[in-house]
Amino acid sequence: MTEEQPGSPGDYPDVGKDTAWSYGYGVSGGQLPYGNPYGPPPYGAVQGGYYPPYQQPRRTNGLAIASFICSVGGIVLVIFWPIAAIVGIALGFAALSQIKKSGGALGGKGLALAGIIVGFAVVVLVMFAVAIPTFLGVSSQHVHTSTIPAQTSATNSTPSPSTLTSTGAQPAPASVVKDVTTIPLSEFNSVGIPSKSLASTISFSPPIKITKPQPPLVDNGKPEVFYFGAEYCPFCATERWPMVVALSRFGTFSHLRITTSSAFDVYPLTNTFSFYKSTFVSPYLSFVPVEYETDKPLASSGGYTTLMTPTKRESALVAKYDGPPYTGPQTSTASSGSIPFVDIGNKAIISGASYTPTLLSGLNWYQIAAQIKGGKTTLARAAIGAANYITGAICSITKDQPSSVCTSAPVKAAQSNLSLG
Repeated sequence: MTEEQPGSPGDYPDVGKDTAWSYGYGVSGGQLPYGNPYGPPPYGAVQGGYYPPYQQPRRTNGLAIASFICSVGGIVLVIFWPIAAIVGIALGFAALSQIKKSGGALGGKGLALAGIIVGFAVVVLVMFAVAIPTFLGVSSQHVHTSTIPAQTSATNSTPSPSTLTSTGAQPAPASVVKDVTTIPLSEFNSVGIPSKSLASTISFSPPIKITKPQPPLVDNGKPEVFYFGAEYCPFCATERWPMVVALSRFGTFSHLRITTSSAFDVYPLTNTFSFYKSTFVSPYLSFVPVEYETDKPLASSGGYTTLMTPTKRESALVAKYDGPPYTGPQTSTASSGSIPFVDIGNKAIISGASYTPTLLSGLNWYQIAAQIKGGKTTLARAAIGAANYITGAICSITKDQPSSVCTSAPVKAAQSNLSLG
């Protein structure tokens, strides 16, 4: 932005100084050559026979005032922050243009500049507020103590966020469960694992191998897959879809329920499953899920009500593996305490969602399931590609059983990429 330069001294009448007005005979400096025998003229009287040019008072530009009001007033009306700021910026630039062209007749440059500066500041703050949680790829954990909400009876009507009045309010529709738990091997093979270009597009993040040998994670004599998440978390909402797809290749889910992520977090109201009160039966592994908190906010603290309390053993797993050096070098920006967190037999972990939650935006449960089953859309390639990676990690703890699943080309490719072969 080019700043307006002030005019030269000759551009404007210098009415603020002791200007002399000619009496017709070379008077300068406001004094007669030998003094004025009649004394000084009365206050306000014009000396001599010529009048100074009339100076019209400068008016403050209306757009400058409007710019300042929009930018500053928008801060008070929080819901209109971005709109008010953008309008304030536009009006500010328009006001500067009018002031410059007015030749000094219009004032308000300071107001216009203030409107522009405040407007840009608000826009930057809004961008940071949205971008930072997205960039980090995590949803903050909250620790609260509460009772488990009561369940309402299920209905046969099409579920919607407004009908989910408490956690696990409705069982997952049978057609939704069937679509994502009966995907044929041919579709897994056709989709494969994400290419480099797709991975970049969807912000793909595969499981992380635990490089240092750890004691096997076992539950009831079987290799264990431990999940820790929360219903309010949009990244957990995203990851449950490929988790259900992958685990269904090793066993059978019962009592899956539906929920949405919080309306007050990033990627609000993302439709998903809930592992709360679900069961999973498999001859190959044990699946232990913990949905720590609900999606129902606590008015008193801004957190969420506790749903399932992890055992000391489960809390120790999260404390040990959900952070550096397992999620990345200690000196890097690797996050600690990100959810969802998945421990696959102490051989590999998942910390955060495998792909961006934006792929699920605006879709209901039926639409998400249908797209995954179809195998053609970007969402399907992301979810099935993530499921192939999760499958590869699980096969590393089941001794590659079942062989029909664990010997497939995409699973072997995923194991190779993870160095789990």
